[in-house]
Amino acid sequence: MSHAVDLAVIVAYLVAIAVIGLKLSGRQRSATDYFTGERSLPWWAVMFSIVASETSTRTVISVPGVA
Repeated sequence: MSHAVDLAVIVAYLVAIAVIGLKLSGRQRSATDYFTGERSLPWWAVMFSIVASETSTRTVISVPGVA
């Protein structure tokens, strides 16, 4: 029973992600719009994105070295 529930949750997640991706796709008019977010993001959202990317990179590179 638990295996069936796990499988149902995974399938529902994959379907939901595909539906969301299809609904949101095609809004960018160019590669610049895609990579810059049409320059409509507030400064704090850009800051959090940079910090999250930096932290993630440091974790992936440094934790195996420490271990």
